[in-house]
Amino acid sequence: SNFNSYFLFYSIIKYKKKKQKLSKLKELVDKGYYVVAEVKGNTGEHWVAVVSVSGETITMMDPASSSTDMWKQYNWQNTSTYAYYQKV
Repeated sequence: SNFNSYFLFYSIIKYKKKKQKLSKLKELVDKGYYVVAEVKGNTGEHWVAVVSVSGETITMMDPASSSTDMWKQYNWQNTSTYAYYQKV
């Protein structure tokens, strides 16, 4: 059988400013990483898949809602971590 290998990385962005969080996320997506974001910070734990970043809009896939705009659905200040994957 054929197995795919992935490398997993984390970027802790809990104490970053909004512009820094957005910039890091755009950088990861532009480099072709698959990114999931932890969006509840100290209010709980919830991860969403990041689809794209355009301007200040982060499009997500969220198993807990039908919303697709990450920072309209979740407070940007609670975004604490990005986990990102690269297929090798």
